[in-house]
Amino acid sequence: MTHLLARLFFFNGVLAVRSDQLAGLSNTISVVIATKNREFRLSSCLQSIQHCGVPSGRDVEVIVVDNNSQDGTRRVVEELAESSEKPAFRYLYERRDGKSFAVNTGVAAARGAIIAFTDDDVVVDKNWLESLVEEFSRDREVGLLAGRVEIAGEAGEAVAVTRSLKEKALKPQESLDGLILGCNLAVRREVLERVQSRDTRLGPGRGLSCEDIDFAYRVLRAGFRGRFS
Repeated sequence: MTHLLARLFFFNGVLAVRSDQLAGLSNTISVVIATKNREFRLSSCLQSIQHCGVPSGRDVEVIVVDNNSQDGTRRVVEELAESSEKPAFRYLYERRDGKSFAVNTGVAAARGAIIAFTDDDVVVDKNWLESLVEEFSRDREVGLLAGRVEIAGEAGEAVAVTRSLKEKALKPQESLDGLILGCNLAVRREVLERVQSRDTRLGPGRGLSCEDIDFAYRVLRAGFRGRFS
């Protein structure tokens, strides 16, 4: 998977699919972003996704979940939604504090056959979406993909970056530290139909971290294959 270029700082639900959501699933990629009070960084993130290459025959929806922001987050998303036909930008609001609540709200609304996750302070590589599709198409047994995250621009505090430079199979009996970051992670829909999404006891806003590693371990222990690319 093509790596993301991260900015200097990073920041219980089960998927339920309504019948009216099922149309076009095989052609759609959903990108889920949780955000809180980061309208300026969020704007850069969304613009980078807007300029991402879209795989042929695919539609892209970008779901932004506002976790109690007090700034102009809603305005940023809605203005982009009005001006952009592709990808489609959607604004959702989650009042319960905690990134995991917000991510789960986005997942429940997602229509894609592939559901990708990134963060509001990330600038994605222009080939990110195309790489996701290519990776999943190359190996139909892989249910979860993780990719590189690097610091963009001036050197700063490396709060959340991946360290590996090599492709690696992800195994539930081995450490995922340094391989799994929720700002460059993607799964097939069938994964989320079988595995509970983020544990809402974990993650930013809940006092504990590693909600993404916890999620990845549960995916792998459910029998799905995973890969760091």
